Amino acid sequence: IRFEGDNYGEAWLKEAEKRGLPNLIASPDAFATFLSEKNVKMLTETGVFSKEEMRSRLHILYDRYVKDLLIEGNPLYSMISENVLPAVFEYRSSLASNVEKLEKIDKKYAEPERTA
Repeated sequence: IRFEGDNYGEAWLKEAEKRGLPNLIASPDAFATFLSEKNVKMLTETGVFSKEEMRSRLHILYDRYVKDLLIEGNPLYSMISENVLPAVFEYRSSLASNVEKLEKIDKKYAEPERTA
């Protein structure tokens, strides 16, 4: 049975629920189900894996996931800290300077208060 729609859309969420499929959005949540009782029983009884092999594979999944996050996250951190933040701080300083200049202009050219 196949689903021909968008697997990221609302229709898939409804279809998955209708089929009784879990909706695990985060990878670590999905990894944790690997060692569920029914999965361990099925994979060990069929001789696909021993329980130790399953634990080892789960460890490898988590390890790779963390490494992938670091591989993607470290360049993002560098880009933000070396390029984005300096530009933001410079722009903020420019805005503050302009506000200060505008306040001086307002004070200099403000109409004197009229007394009746």
